[in-house]
Amino acid sequence: MATQKQVLVTGNYNLYFTRNSIGVSPLVYLENMMFYLMGIPYFFCFISAMLFYAFIIFKNRAKNTTSGHEIIKLVFFWILIYFLILSFSYAKFDRYLILIMPFIAIITAAFITNITGLYLRNTSSFILQVMIVLTTSFYTFAFSSIYSHRHTWDDAAKWMGKNIPEHSAKNGTKILLEYFEVDYQNRIYNSFHSTLAENTNKKYLEAPLWTDNIGAKHLETLYETCSKIKESNYIIISDRRWVNTYSRLPHQYPAECLFYRTLFTEPEKLGFKLVYEQKLYPSFLGITLNDDNAEYMFQYVDHPHVYIFKRIENTDIFKFFNDKLNLVVSSNPVF
Repeated sequence: MATQKQVLVTGNYNLYFTRNSIGVSPLVYLENMMFYLMGIPYFFCFISAMLFYAFIIFKNRAKNTTSGHEIIKLVFFWILIYFLILSFSYAKFDRYLILIMPFIAIITAAFITNITGLYLRNTSSFILQVMIVLTTSFYTFAFSSIYSHRHTWDDAAKWMGKNIPEHSAKNGTKILLEYFEVDYQNRIYNSFHSTLAENTNKKYLEAPLWTDNIGAKHLETLYETCSKIKESNYIIISDRRWVNTYSRLPHQYPAECLFYRTLFTEPEKLGFKLVYEQKLYPSFLGITLNDDNAEYMFQYVDHPHVYIFKRIENTDIFKFFNDKLNLVVSSNPVF
């Protein structure tokens, strides 16, 4: 556990669940807070509050006087120090912000109260407060709307139960799942009222596309993945986290990037076509919030995007990867 915590902070070891943090700016938390966690008016009031109290604190320090805001001073430094630690840590998950969100509300409310007496008339202050309440309420109701729908994995499992035959291939229907998607597999099994017992011809495969192996070991993993792609009748992509991660890392993960980019832009080159897609976004009063660019756990838990691809023809997947990777990566054959 201690090693895992160190990796989350330092990034010294490449783990699959922190790979989405590669090359991410320390300012990503500010972007997520503004667009997905707080709303723009609330966020800018918070930033204004931090700047306002920073000015008050350091102005009084220069004059060697007290500000009369001792509690707010503690809140200010707690937010600042904790936020800096998070920003410069390797792994960046929005859930880590939970320890400062109540204090953000406190310092923002204190700021609005202070500027009401100093700079704003009561009417202007009231308008500002109403704007913050309305926008934060919009986010509350928009994200709550997600839970009025079936989970996208459940919808996908139901579709699979109706549309994927058990005998579409000689050895049964083979469905390729992304690695580590245990929760999704369980949902599928429950939907079909069966497991991988002898009485079913739906066979599930796992493709370890993301691996901690490098060098020759990674090539062995890639070979295994290509073999599973070749024998699969369907490919299920149960969320967009790996698509988004590997698509922006072509130099670090050329094979993974090539697979996902091709699957989502030209799936016929892999011998597949998209037959099912399910998306769910937060919405309220007819306004939809597209959160595709949010931190991946923001979508993954309760409204992931699901894609199902069906094989339409047999292609030489090994030749495809060799040809493409030789051009991009090296002059040596991959296999």
